[in-house]
Amino acid sequence: MWQVVGFILLPFALLLLAAANKAHKEETGVSMPSRGALKSMRRRARKKGVSEAEYYAGWVQRKQKREGVLPIAHSSPVPAARPPLLPPKLPKPERLRAPPHEPFDIEHLSMMAAGFGWTLRRQAFGMYYLVDRKGVPVANPYAAANDIATDFSREDLEDFLLTC
Repeated sequence: MWQVVGFILLPFALLLLAAANKAHKEETGVSMPSRGALKSMRRRARKKGVSEAEYYAGWVQRKQKREGVLPIAHSSPVPAARPPLLPPKLPKPERLRAPPHEPFDIEHLSMMAAGFGWTLRRQAFGMYYLVDRKGVPVANPYAAANDIATDFSREDLEDFLLTC
């Protein structure tokens, strides 16, 4: 049983080690030392009376010199970032709020919607939706990502009808 679990977890452990080595190589330009090398570095650092961090920094410098890798300066510019995988989100339309006024009645909102060829329908919990002449719901450009894209709050509906 445990052999199967170990066999399943082995690729994950190898992936973690490969990721750590890649990060170390990107940061310093040289591969990460093996466990045995780390153990001997600790022993030599204790023997010489220096901290492990100082000894490790010296080891990295010696390895960079031996492999011909220039030390990476911290003030150097960041390498060009790769382009984002997802396209940027389109900006939401700007809300044009009129000065404070009395909210429109449902009749006024219905007349405004009818002017665009839409029918205004009221839902439960104070939500609204617009339907065009073909019966297709009109999308709400102010809807949040986790909201239903065709539901309008009272404020969204007023803003949408005033800015169309």
